[in-house]
Amino acid sequence: MATSAPLKILSLDGGGIRGLSSLLILECIMEKMRESKGLSDMPRPCEVFDLIGGTSTGGIIAIMLGRLKMTVNECIQAYRKLAEQAFTPKKGRIPYSSHGAFSATALEDAIKQAIRESCVEAECVAQRTRGDSTEKTCPHSEMKFRDKSCTKTVVLAITKDDVDTSPTLFTTYGTSMDLDSCAIWQVARATSAATTFFKPITIGRDKIEYIDAAFGYNNPCEILIEEAQRQWPGAQELRILSIGTGLGNAVKLDNSRVSIVKALKKMATSSQRVASSLANRYSGSNQYHRFNVDSGMEDVVLSDWKKASAISSHTKSYIRSQDRALQEFVDKLDQTSIPPVPSTPESTKQSRPTSSAYHFPFPRNRRFVGREQVLAELQDRLFALHTPCVSLVGLGGVGKTQVALELAYWVKENHPDHCVFWVSALSDATFEQSYSGIAKKLLITQRICGDEKEDVKVIVQQHLSSSAVQPWFLIVDNADDRDLVFGPSDSQGGISQYLPTSEAGVTLFTTRSREVAVDAAQGEIVDLCEMEEDEAAGLFARLLVQHDLGKTEPALELLKELTYLPLAISQAAAYLNKNINVSIPEYLALLRGTEQDLVSLMSKEFRDSTRYANSQNAVATTWIVSFEHIRKANEFAASLLSFISCIEPKAIPQSILPRSETQEQLASALGLLCGYAFLTRRGDTDLYDMHSLVHTATRVWIQDQAKTDGTRVDAIRCVVDNFPRRWSRQREQWLGFLPHAISLLRRSENIEVEERLDLLDFVIRCLTLDGRWLDVVHLFEGFTTSRQGLPAGEAHPHHSLDRSLGRVYSGIGQHTKAISYLETAVLAYRRQRGEDDVELLAAELDLAEVHIGARNYSNAIAIIENILANSTDILKASPTLLLRSHALLVRAHGRAGQATNATDTLQHILGVLKPTARRDGLESDILSAERSLAEIYINNNQPDRAVRLLKYVMDDDAILLPEDAFTKLHSQYWLGKAYVAVKDYEQAIDVLEPVVKISARTIGEEHILRLILEHCLATAYLEDGQVARARELFEHVVDVHARTCAAEDTYRLSSEYFLARTYVKLGEMGKACNLLEHVVATHTRISDEEDKFRLESECYLAQTYRKLGQLGKACQLLEHVVATFTRILDEESKSRLWSEYYLARTYLELRELEKACQLLEHVAATYAKILDEEDETRLKSEFRLAQTYLGLGQLDMAIGLFEHVAMVDAKTLELDDPDRLMNLEWLEHARGQIPSNQEI
Repeated sequence: MATSAPLKILSLDGGGIRGLSSLLILECIMEKMRESKGLSDMPRPCEVFDLIGGTSTGGIIAIMLGRLKMTVNECIQAYRKLAEQAFTPKKGRIPYSSHGAFSATALEDAIKQAIRESCVEAECVAQRTRGDSTEKTCPHSEMKFRDKSCTKTVVLAITKDDVDTSPTLFTTYGTSMDLDSCAIWQVARATSAATTFFKPITIGRDKIEYIDAAFGYNNPCEILIEEAQRQWPGAQELRILSIGTGLGNAVKLDNSRVSIVKALKKMATSSQRVASSLANRYSGSNQYHRFNVDSGMEDVVLSDWKKASAISSHTKSYIRSQDRALQEFVDKLDQTSIPPVPSTPESTKQSRPTSSAYHFPFPRNRRFVGREQVLAELQDRLFALHTPCVSLVGLGGVGKTQVALELAYWVKENHPDHCVFWVSALSDATFEQSYSGIAKKLLITQRICGDEKEDVKVIVQQHLSSSAVQPWFLIVDNADDRDLVFGPSDSQGGISQYLPTSEAGVTLFTTRSREVAVDAAQGEIVDLCEMEEDEAAGLFARLLVQHDLGKTEPALELLKELTYLPLAISQAAAYLNKNINVSIPEYLALLRGTEQDLVSLMSKEFRDSTRYANSQNAVATTWIVSFEHIRKANEFAASLLSFISCIEPKAIPQSILPRSETQEQLASALGLLCGYAFLTRRGDTDLYDMHSLVHTATRVWIQDQAKTDGTRVDAIRCVVDNFPRRWSRQREQWLGFLPHAISLLRRSENIEVEERLDLLDFVIRCLTLDGRWLDVVHLFEGFTTSRQGLPAGEAHPHHSLDRSLGRVYSGIGQHTKAISYLETAVLAYRRQRGEDDVELLAAELDLAEVHIGARNYSNAIAIIENILANSTDILKASPTLLLRSHALLVRAHGRAGQATNATDTLQHILGVLKPTARRDGLESDILSAERSLAEIYINNNQPDRAVRLLKYVMDDDAILLPEDAFTKLHSQYWLGKAYVAVKDYEQAIDVLEPVVKISARTIGEEHILRLILEHCLATAYLEDGQVARARELFEHVVDVHARTCAAEDTYRLSSEYFLARTYVKLGEMGKACNLLEHVVATHTRISDEEDKFRLESECYLAQTYRKLGQLGKACQLLEHVVATFTRILDEESKSRLWSEYYLARTYLELRELEKACQLLEHVAATYAKILDEEDETRLKSEFRLAQTYLGLGQLDMAIGLFEHVAMVDAKTLELDDPDRLMNLEWLEHARGQIPSNQEI
């Protein structure tokens, strides 16, 4: 090409499916070119540009346009097809795995298909000219990338093992031997091997592994300009077309990992930084043109090819808005005689004007790292868009001054025509001192007017506001005090009246106050947050004397603890550098240690030459200045800070805060705290979070004022006043209060006020309702100190605490402790309130209920009967206590196996109270009593009655209660249990599955209600044959019980027993035996030998012994069980018959046929009286008895029974049913007069 013609470069950003946006913009340019030149067809980009290059998917497009010489239309079609094939996620369980979320093979196949469809070899071109596709016939899918006959094409990639090095350039014109053999598809894979999207590729002679260069060089334009100047060293005039993919500052990737989002932010930032740098370098010339959709595509996921239509829509809107700029590029594409522009920013330094003035308070921070995205945004707003004022706002210590300082030096280097001035807004004095320094740099002299000099602030302002002034950049640092900046609210003034305004100048404010930020810059705000992990690690490594320690695992853990806050990182590094005997893990341990250690570390001052000499460098104290600003501006906001210092810093409900006189007062105070970034609101909720280090600083602040105890007393009273007390209906609200109340209790162990006991009582009650028994026990360990000094056995003056703790210990199966606390509470109530007291009766009923749980049924019955006999007046006045008394009496008698008229009495009372239950507010008490009746029906082998009653109860629950109400969940539990009892397992599962899901969502894992629901569902699964699901659920329940309950707890023993039964069903006899031996041993220790649950456990353990071949142990245990059941149960009891049946089976295996026959005759005869002829249990006993007769040689008896079973089987079973076939086989044997010693 002629040297006088401009050198044309096409640069294409990476961006996944967004590359379609680049192609649509390029298509518009090619069409305008066709129109301008009067061409019949749209030109191919390879005919227009001298160099075409790209990164990632921009690299693939560059290959299509340059190496494969496609038209833009052909490229769009090929790219859509490739994107659909390549960006279809791999099927697998782990999204975004280390091997890539998408199939590299699919991408390779798609690239090869594109090569075949657009092959540039002569025979393939000729075939397509004839109208025949070459997709299936082209043999050139492995064609080499290098081809010196095509337009120079360049794509970028980086080596996986050294991602910080410069990118590798794959070129069509290269001569190096290591990449000579690379095929087109390999190069395309290398440039598009995006981390987390596609796995890396190993190519070339040296087998180097490559990934795409998007995270450092997503905008390859700067690299391509340098490459073009190497290839055409004499070229003076450039026409650079850089096309982006719509990646803005806000990049979203749905369902992604945090690491991907961070990488994409970095990718967007690097693109924007390069674009801003080149715009500045080529400002005022026609050599550089950048087109990039600036809005609308934030939600387009890089891999979502289904969003192609959305990309097209946004891009076409952008094209319409840029029509004039696009046409201008086309018109000037071939124009010459443009003044040359230096090729790199460095060369601009040599011609820097000597007239520029600079006033900085600090040297450049050579340890500054990261913050590319914020710097790029500030550069863009201030120097590309020429925004007059911008505010950089963020938490104290987040690094605003350091970012501003780095930006100042960047302006000094990249905008040498600009003066740069730094102003400190810490006080009026520092502001005036800064202006005096600026006046000296500008050689402005103060004239004397009378006896006084001119105000230096006025003359600097006037100078910088003049029309002839040189371009300037002003930084107003630490503009935190609103009154200082704008003057008191009732007057005008402040330092803002001395700030210059000029079209030649731009101003950057740094501030902690969002209110100041908004007013100073008219809403042009850039937020500065904590650093990303990689930035923080880089900073820490630079600050440490031993740099290599900065990126170790302990260092990363420390940085996380410091919340990636730059000031905290600097402070930690300074401490570690001075104290070389302290390791990073030891420093971390101090941070996590006592309150005193934490406060001491956070209050350590350190020296930093890039910070103000008299400023507060310690993390904790740097914010105290802001706290005082807040106190001066809004006393109520300061009181909120004081209050929050006493509770947890995260998830603070607005309803827990001190009450304001008006809603506006609260809103104003919260707004101020959020404006300083001390509080942040969680979306649209009423929850607020405080930065953990700020929280530490508030405690230092309160401590410095010697107000710690008083603040905590006020906080206790506030939380007690605001605590939600409608326990069943306000569960969500009190759950939000709990962590704060617990934290407050722990911080106030040495404070003795009545309200602290109230708060402790509330917390215990809530934790109990949530099933968090162990949390209550741990909390109570701190409470025991407040009991010291009381006489032995005397209740605390706050009796309800002893009562609550009694219920807690009952909940974790520690019945002895529970009884002790409740007896103490009852004694105190009786002594201080007398016999006729409602609270006394309620505490006595609590005690009776614990006795029932401990199986002390006689004690429970005695307590309740005493109440019914001696407290009739109170019971008449309190229907709730009346119902509860009778319901507990029914439960105690029922579990003791005693038949009484208590059930009839309860039914009568229910009949009297139900008609007016809603009016009297007794609905929940009625339902609770009816559930007790249902329990009795189930235990008394009347499950059908229980089902009918509970269906009725459920209808009432549905009307009265939300789906997650505890009482409603209890009703569903008993209904599920009743269905299990009537063997309707499908109905039981239908009832219990949704309830278990609700409980998992709304109730703590350790809550007894959730556990018994899961237990009941597991039982239904087991009986329904879904043994694997039963096992999973039972193991979970047993695990939770083991962590939270005593070994003697009834529910724990029951769940262990059923898990053992499940193991038996699964054939895991060893596990079953071990678990059952534990259960039986525990029962033996805590229960008498006639306890029903103990006997059933012993019976099942004996069965397990039998199946393991330990027949002697099985027989001994079963004989004991049968003897006990015979003594305590009637002959029709199912438990007794069950144990007799299995003892008979054991005798059979021991060849003791006479003993087996005697037992089986009794069992079969009893079942014949109480069970239907077709009942499976009855048929099994008859079949075993027939086998026994056969073994004893009683053929007639055996044949008769076998024939009876066969007749019933014929009516109920299919012909090929295994049980039916086995019975028929034995019948044939009997008829064939099998010898009496036949193995049975």
